Amino acid sequence: MARRALTVAVGIPLAIGWLWLAHALGSFWLLALPLAGLVGVAAWEYADLADAMGFPLDRWIFAAVTGASLVAYGALASPLATIGVLAGGMALVGLAQVGRPNPVQSGLTGAVGLVYLPFLASFLVPLVNSPSAVGLKLVLTLLALVWSYDSGAYLVGSRWGRRRMAPGLSPNKSWEGVAGGGLAAVVVGALSMLWLPWGVHGLGVAVVVSVAAQLGDLFESWLKRMADVKDTGALFPGHGGVLDRIDALLFALPAFHTYLVMVAGWQPL
Repeated sequence: MARRALTVAVGIPLAIGWLWLAHALGSFWLLALPLAGLVGVAAWEYADLADAMGFPLDRWIFAAVTGASLVAYGALASPLATIGVLAGGMALVGLAQVGRPNPVQSGLTGAVGLVYLPFLASFLVPLVNSPSAVGLKLVLTLLALVWSYDSGAYLVGSRWGRRRMAPGLSPNKSWEGVAGGGLAAVVVGALSMLWLPWGVHGLGVAVVVSVAAQLGDLFESWLKRMADVKDTGALFPGHGGVLDRIDALLFALPAFHTYLVMVAGWQPL
């Protein structure tokens, strides 16, 4: 518990400081390059999982293509370009599997990884790069929603969890934890009305992010169950690897962005 708390105490200020600086300077590269490095580490962990499943990926190529794809998504910022980058990345990863065991299954696993990691993570770019101060407030609100959901689910589930939600995927997750996480996120969503002019959308987005965060957590739990591992890595003491830390955020980012644009009418640029 102490190591877990220390990691949070150090990691959260660093993450917020990095995002604030990238937004304040209006620097795409200050945002994209560290983010690409982080996602590249997550890609290496994903390749480890794939290898444990029997679908080996070339770790260096997969991590490099993942990082480069994220930068390209953010720099080009158009649906057509995104499709082109995604198709090109899948082709490169697929060609790298030629001559390796289970090339078709490994190539498909790599293709899923290129959607799961750089594509989902790229939804952070328009939020941070928004020229208005609201953009940064939205990012910080999203992080607060995800972190509050994770913390609420962990604290309530570990103390009062009885009814198992998905014992086949993650035996420690409970419906009580889901309720605790959702309540914590709704509280943060309600408080967000104090610093964001979006009224009841604060509650709506809290519900959307809670559902997406839980789905992201379950998806990563499924990957780890398939690979028969407990954590994806050990980079963060008490928390596991990068994937263990960003699993909920990866699903929450596109859900949050879609809600803002389609429901709340926010324009990122």
